[in-house]
Amino acid sequence: MRRAELSHYGVEAMPRPESFPIDKIYVSEKRRKDLKPELVQEIAESILEVGQQVPILVRSEKGRVVLVEGLHRFEACKALGEDTIIATGAASAAVTETRPAEHLRKPSRSQGNRRTSGSTPRTLSEWLTQQKRDGGRY
Repeated sequence: MRRAELSHYGVEAMPRPESFPIDKIYVSEKRRKDLKPELVQEIAESILEVGQQVPILVRSEKGRVVLVEGLHRFEACKALGEDTIIATGAASAAVTETRPAEHLRKPSRSQGNRRTSGSTPRTLSEWLTQQKRDGGRY
């Protein structure tokens, strides 16, 4: 297990965001009952526009990574076909495939330029339609 970093005040520092494989994060059935599909769609559209701005919170429990906070962000990234998600928490020891997140996900400049040409979807429903048309995951 990794040792916690201490700030210059002698208290435990906030964990750094890391990239976690989405398929390795466990979400309890109880937590899934709180899912609001309309909120997932709204967040997914925002992620398409500006990227994932706020990491989800995870923890390590019984050798697995458990979602603590950020169910709708998690489901939005999953719906968009992402393989990884930016998260913070004491879970990196449970998953060996984590990578430091040098920055939160942001659309690249080339994506912003492509948007004017009409090839980048503006909404989740447009993105899903494009995925189905192009033989993508959805």
